[in-house]
Amino acid sequence: MSNNRMCETRNLAKRENILINQCIDCKTVYLWCNNLVLTFTEEEFMAFGEVINSFDFKSHSVLFPDNITRAMIFSPNPDISFTFTSEELSALNSSLAEAFYMLEVYKLIEC
Repeated sequence: MSNNRMCETRNLAKRENILINQCIDCKTVYLWCNNLVLTFTEEEFMAFGEVINSFDFKSHSVLFPDNITRAMIFSPNPDISFTFTSEELSALNSSLAEAFYMLEVYKLIEC
């Protein structure tokens, strides 16, 4: 990204409060979830998806002070963690699966 402008992107998945898109030129993948934007290389995105897909909600969930049970996913930065309700985690998994499928479709088209 340059000049604080986003790349030209194509959508890979859109569901509820989740949007996943990819820059057409540099192939950066953007995951928009509520007010958070994560950026990945394709390889990082695939690895992130594998972690989320194998994540067990029940063994990583805790009751928060607002009486909602959420799973905590720790980021590489020890000061930042992500939290998801069971429904939010399910929506994220569905979005990731759709995005992986679309990445494969675009790779086939571009060959």
